[in-house]
Amino acid sequence: MLSYRFTATGKLQFFWPAVDTSSGERTCTLLVPSNVAVDAVQILANAVVVQCVRVAAKSYGWFIEGLKQTFKFLERSPECHLPPHDWDEFFDHFFESHLHSSKKRALKSTLVYWQSVESLFKQSRSEGLLPLNVILPSGGAMSGVLDGIDTPLGHEPSMVGIPTTPDELLPKIYLCNDSLHLEADQYLLKLKTRMELASTTVVSACTQYWDTMLKCHEKGRELIDEIPVDEVQRIINGGDFFVDGVHIAHPDNPKGLNWFLAVARHYAVNDLQLNTVTIDALRGRAFFRRLFSIDGVRKKLVAKMVEAAGDYAIRKKTKNETLNRLLGFLCPRDCGAACSILMSENPKFTAEAIGNSTLYTRGGKPYIRTEADLERIIFSVDKPRAGKRKVSGLPPLSAKIVMDVMACTKELRSRLIASGHPGWRKMFIISTRNKIGTSGEIPQSLHTGSGVSLFKVLIDELAIGGIHKDGFTLKKIRATEGIIRFLETGNLRAVADLLGNSVAVVKSNYIPDFLRLKWATRGLRMMQQKLIIVATDGTPWEDEATDFTSPETRVIFIQKMLRDAVNGDAFSEIIRQRFKGHLRSGDELIKAIEDRELLIVLSPESLAALYAHEASILNKGATEQTSEQPNTHSPTLPSLSNGDDGSKYANIPAEAIPALARLIRASATMSKADLQLSEKIIIDKLSGDVQSQLAATHIEAMALLEQHKDKVTFAYSIRAQLGGDDAEV
Repeated sequence: MLSYRFTATGKLQFFWPAVDTSSGERTCTLLVPSNVAVDAVQILANAVVVQCVRVAAKSYGWFIEGLKQTFKFLERSPECHLPPHDWDEFFDHFFESHLHSSKKRALKSTLVYWQSVESLFKQSRSEGLLPLNVILPSGGAMSGVLDGIDTPLGHEPSMVGIPTTPDELLPKIYLCNDSLHLEADQYLLKLKTRMELASTTVVSACTQYWDTMLKCHEKGRELIDEIPVDEVQRIINGGDFFVDGVHIAHPDNPKGLNWFLAVARHYAVNDLQLNTVTIDALRGRAFFRRLFSIDGVRKKLVAKMVEAAGDYAIRKKTKNETLNRLLGFLCPRDCGAACSILMSENPKFTAEAIGNSTLYTRGGKPYIRTEADLERIIFSVDKPRAGKRKVSGLPPLSAKIVMDVMACTKELRSRLIASGHPGWRKMFIISTRNKIGTSGEIPQSLHTGSGVSLFKVLIDELAIGGIHKDGFTLKKIRATEGIIRFLETGNLRAVADLLGNSVAVVKSNYIPDFLRLKWATRGLRMMQQKLIIVATDGTPWEDEATDFTSPETRVIFIQKMLRDAVNGDAFSEIIRQRFKGHLRSGDELIKAIEDRELLIVLSPESLAALYAHEASILNKGATEQTSEQPNTHSPTLPSLSNGDDGSKYANIPAEAIPALARLIRASATMSKADLQLSEKIIIDKLSGDVQSQLAATHIEAMALLEQHKDKVTFAYSIRAQLGGDDAEV
C-alpha cells in the first residue's frame, strides 16, 4: 500500500512495497516548493494515497504525477501560492502554463498529465482544500473516438480521401445493403479474418521463439551435465583450477566451455552474494578471476558460447544473454513471449496480472490445480482491484508454457527462498545483467524497455499479421481476442464471459460503437428485408422494393430465409408456405430443418400412426430375435433409409420411433406431482404447456390404434414383396 513521509531535507517521499527491487520497496521523491503551505501539502499527499487504495501498484505513478506537475508549476511561478486567494485565476494560469511547459511533449500526453492533476484536486475537495464551486479545466475534452478503448493488434488510423464528384459524396450504394444475401457481412468478415490472422501470428511467432529458447537451454544442459556436480564442488573447494598448466575452463580445452558453464551455474544458484550472472560479475570469483587473467581468453570464450548456442541464440546476440540462455535462465523478453501466448489463449488474464502473476501461496502451494475428469490444468492470476484471482482452464499450449516456466525458474526460485527474498512466489524469475529476481517490466519487454525487445526479434514474423511496434502489447492481444469473439457471436455477454469483465466494461472499453452499430444494423436490415419480401411477394415491384440489385440475389436471400426458419414460429411458417417452391431439391429441405426442433402435429390420427409404427417395429425385432440363437444377436430393427445409398432420410435410426412413442405416451400419462423439475420441463415442451390436452389426444389415438395397425401391417407386407427393407412404399 502507498505511504508517504517528509525527509529531513524538506522533501516529500512516497514509498510502497515492491518485490522486484533489491530494497523491497519503490520510492518517488518530490521537492516541495516554498510557496506551498504545509497543510496543503498534507491534504494533497493524503489525496494521492486515497486514490491509490483502489488501484494496482503499477498505477501509483499516474496519481503521483498530478502532484508532481502541481509542484513543477509552482516552481515556475513563484508569484503563485497554494492555497491561492483566487482559485479560478490559479487554475487558468496553471492550465495555460501546463499546455506550454513542454514543447517536445505531444498534446495527447500533455492532456493525460493534466487529467492526473484534475483527479488530484477533485479528491482534495473532500478534504476541504478546493471549494465546491471551483470549475476545473478538463483534459478530456479533445478525446478521440478510440481514445477510451483498448485497440486491437495492428490498429492504426487511415486517411479517408476527399470526395471530388457527386457520386463520391453521396454514392447510391449506401442507400441499400447489397450483401444481405451472403452468409456474413463482407466488411465484418474481412475484419474478423484480419484479427484472426494477427492473433494466430502472435501465437505462432512466440511459440517458435519459445521452442528455440528451450533448445538453447537443452544445449547448455547437455554441456553442463558432462561435468559431475561433485567434481565441480571439489575443484572450487580445492582452489586448484589448472591441469598441466592449463586452466580447466580455457576455451582451448576440449571441455573448457563445459567447465565454464558448470561452474557459472553453480555460483548463480548457490552464491547469494552474486547479484548478477554476467562475465564481469563472475570475475569476482577466484575460478573466473584466474581464467580471465589469461590474455585473449574472454574473446575466445564468448566465441565458444555463441558457437555452442548456434541458431538457438537470439538474432541480436549479446554475450551475457547468450550465457544466461545456455545456463537455462529466463530474461524479460522470454517472459514476454510466454505472456503473449498465455494472454492470447486465456484473455481472462489482464496484461498487468499475467506479467506480475504469483505462482505460489505464502505457504508454498502452487496456484495450479488439475481436473482429472476434464484432463486440464486450472491456473489463476491476481487481480488486486477486484480483490480476487482470475481463473482459467489452460489449453494444452498454455499448460506447457506454465510447466516450462516452472522448470526454468526452479533453481533461481530456490536461491530466492534461501536468501529470504519475497519474490520467490512470483511466476517469472529472471536473470539479466542487472539482477537475479523478479521484474516489473515484462509487459513492456514486448516492444520497449532496455535491451532488445521481443518485437525486434520477431519483426519479420509479426509483419505477416500486420503488427507494428506500438501495436504489439499484451493489452492489444487481449482486446483482439475480445473483438474476434464479438465478430463471431455479435454478443457482448459472450465477450464479457471471455474477458472476465462486466458487459458495461466491455461495451465502453473493448468494442467500438461503430462495430456494435454495424452488427446490429445488419440484423435489423435483414429483418426489414424479410418483411418487405413477404409483403411484396407477387407484386410487380417485388424486386425494386428490396435492397437486392438483381432477382438472383433476392432468390438467394429467400433460400437463406427458408434455411434459417425456426419451427413453431408463426412468421417462419408463413415464409415456408409462401416460398417453399424456391428450394431446389429435397436435400435442401432436409438441410433447412437439420439440427432444429422436431415438429409433430399432435392429432389423434398422427399419434395413432406413430404408435402403430412402434408396434410393427417392435414385433419385427422380437420375431428376428426369436429366430436366432439366444444371447447371440441383439434385436434388429428395419432400416428407415431409402435408396441405394440410404441417404434420403438422413440415416434416421429405427429405434428412434419407439423411443419417441414412449416419450409422448409417458408425457401424456404421468402425473407432474411425482416428477423432478427437468422432467416437468420436458413434458411442458412436448405438450405445449397443456398436458391435459395431450392426455385427451393420447386417449383418442389409442382408440384408433387397431385400424392404423392394419394399415401399417399391409404397407410393410407390400414393401417386403417389392424387395424388402430397401423398397420404397
